[in-house]
Amino acid sequence: MKSIILLFFLIVFSNCTTPPPHQQSNDADSPHSTLLYGDTNSAKPVASTVTTNQTHFEKELKAGNLTFNVTCDNSESSTIHVVCTGLKNKDKILDYPIEGQLRDAFVLDLDKNSFSELYLIIKQTGDSGNLTIIGISSYRDKSIGDIYVPEMAMKRRVNSDQVYIEDEKLFRKMIDENGIPKIFSYHLKQGEASFVLEAEQVE
Repeated sequence: MKSIILLFFLIVFSNCTTPPPHQQSNDADSPHSTLLYGDTNSAKPVASTVTTNQTHFEKELKAGNLTFNVTCDNSESSTIHVVCTGLKNKDKILDYPIEGQLRDAFVLDLDKNSFSELYLIIKQTGDSGNLTIIGISSYRDKSIGDIYVPEMAMKRRVNSDQVYIEDEKLFRKMIDENGIPKIFSYHLKQGEASFVLEAEQVE
């Protein structure tokens, strides 16, 4: 009888010390888990300065009748190779020497003219963690050309620069030198010689 009573108390004690399921740790649901690259239908960052280095970048993107093949062997000094096929005139090859690493490439139609642009996101060499945007526009699928992207003059905290897509719009978020977050929305406009990617502060 004493053995049965002792066994009963051991079972009760064991159940009391087992934490309920909602208290157990789950690394997958941890708030520190961050997806640094998001698809073009999400508000998650497309490129962030805290991502793991990529030694080789390769991506194929479809934009209507056009296909962009983007490659880059990432190092401190790299060259981005863009091959565009499907143009009405002839295929186009563009090379972009950069001081940094290519982090992402994606297509968007920011000016809603039914001809998507290609955007390249580069992390600059150095400790600042700043990003650079390169844009390539389609001229009614007859030819393609560079988009003029003015430099972001605002001083920002190290590794605070992010570029992301939300509702098919391009945004940029950074923290200024005073620790205040700033959000910019990009708009594509026709300039005198080329398209221009203009940043407008929204927050």
